[in-house]
Amino acid sequence: MNKIIQLVGGCGDVNSALSIGGTTHATADSGYYSEVEKYDSWSGSIWVTTTALSTKKMGNAGTGTYENALSFGGYSDTYLVLTDKFNGTV
Repeated sequence: MNKIIQLVGGCGDVNSALSIGGTTHATADSGYYSEVEKYDSWSGSIWVTTTALSTKKMGNAGTGTYENALSFGGYSDTYLVLTDKFNGTV
């Protein structure tokens, strides 16, 4: 991953994994957080940004495999009651 991301959902194994949502500092000293609206995928050697989530979120949970994953819950200005599916391309 090219940025420091925290409060992120994730799933998978050491050969194929997903980082889902999360939050990142806008600057190192500002203390301002920005929710992330994307999946990052791990192929066993590099991270690649893939598709967008339905909404920016942090503090979400993730489960499943790279080919069949769910991200649910989280926070983005309010607590979220939604689920995103990822099938390796969507």
